[in-house]
Amino acid sequence: MMGGISILSFLAVVFLASKTALCATSATKASSVYQNNVRNWGPQLAMKGNSKTSTGYFHSKAEKSPWLTVQIPDSVLGSVIVINRKDCCGSRLKNLEVKAGMKGGHKAVATFKGPGKTGGEARITFKHPVRANLLSFQLKPSAYRNKIRKKRCLKSRFTGRTYCHHYWLYYGPTKYHNQYLQINGIRLEKFRTWASSVYPNTRGKGDINKWGSQLALEGTTKRISTGYFHSKLQHKPWLLVRLPEAYGLLSVTVINRKDCCGKRLINLQVRAGMSHSLHNKVVGFFKGPGRIGGHHKIRFVHGVNAGYISFQIVAPGSHYLQINGLRFGRFETSASSVYPDGPGKGNINKWGPQLAMPGGAHKDTGYFHSKAEHRPWLRVEIPLQRLRGITVINRKDCCGERLKNLEIRAGMRRSLHNRLVARLSQGKTGGSYTFHFRRPVTAKYISFQIVAPGKHYLQINGIRLL
Repeated sequence: MMGGISILSFLAVVFLASKTALCATSATKASSVYQNNVRNWGPQLAMKGNSKTSTGYFHSKAEKSPWLTVQIPDSVLGSVIVINRKDCCGSRLKNLEVKAGMKGGHKAVATFKGPGKTGGEARITFKHPVRANLLSFQLKPSAYRNKIRKKRCLKSRFTGRTYCHHYWLYYGPTKYHNQYLQINGIRLEKFRTWASSVYPNTRGKGDINKWGSQLALEGTTKRISTGYFHSKLQHKPWLLVRLPEAYGLLSVTVINRKDCCGKRLINLQVRAGMSHSLHNKVVGFFKGPGRIGGHHKIRFVHGVNAGYISFQIVAPGSHYLQINGLRFGRFETSASSVYPDGPGKGNINKWGPQLAMPGGAHKDTGYFHSKAEHRPWLRVEIPLQRLRGITVINRKDCCGERLKNLEIRAGMRRSLHNRLVARLSQGKTGGSYTFHFRRPVTAKYISFQIVAPGKHYLQINGIRLL
């Protein structure tokens, strides 16, 4: 009898211990754990990560489509950084689909094509701001079929010669590679918002859950009177948004409330820059009036690098500010090189490619400047649009003659071989050169490259899209 009681007691202790362990890891779940060793490779290590050894990070078994889900505090996300394992095998991180949203309704927001690098950090930017308390990461299935190389020969009726070529013949059922999902750390890049006021509830206090500033980013898709940002009736109401990282911006789309009162969105001034204030440079203006449920795109005067963006109604009198969602028209840049500040790496803060779009610098920094090299280039990724022309601005302090034999190409390929749309033979210090295309070009990428023989510097102090 005593033996039976001791056995039951032991089983009860084991059950309680296992239940406690499950609760401890309930914030993270995974399809599997490598060698079933939760201590060394469990899903709870995905957020902690930063391991430099062969243990201490999340590692799944070899599966068709392994996955990991992570519960996070309710927040609005713009991107997420996934840290790869640091000891080896970083190339396994590829075709990673990220889903985000509220529990029970999260959806795909981004994909990392990869492959990753050992110890590398992959920044995965979402298509638009997403309010989320749940994240999931899953490797897409990698399909393959058996194949055999074959040879086919045909005799020409005109020349009498026989021409042969080889090809692959695929046969059998579709199969899938087994894959490992390995994550050594996750960093969330969040939006933050502030507002002049929040519309009050029946008790007279601003109701953040119904109309708080955080709801301006994603808002609601339903025609209801809550779930978006709504200020009090006041003079010059405003909303300030801190972006997850410094964005290169060309435009912003403001989504209006969907149930009523769209005409309240008038005389909206947009400022963007690196200062946590309402006094950054004015980049856009929406005269209005807005439409109920309207998507109002505000194109900026020129590209701007911004960590903060503000919205303020500047019309006389008292007004409501109501925003049901924001979509950012971003640009991203890359270059063959960046001019160095002394020996060593290029100084991105002084001459990085991100400075080519806004430009406007009157001194020897603040614009894009490459190293002296053969065929230096700059590539800009923009939101998909129809281009009718482009303006290129030269540096203003000196050395404008360096901008010569410049080829400008635009199109849909992420390369330097899109359609040639303009040429600049010789530039001058401070010069501004506008090119109107013969016919509009649908483009997502624009490239600039000096094609003269020898080594050259590429220097651009502003780009304007027409």
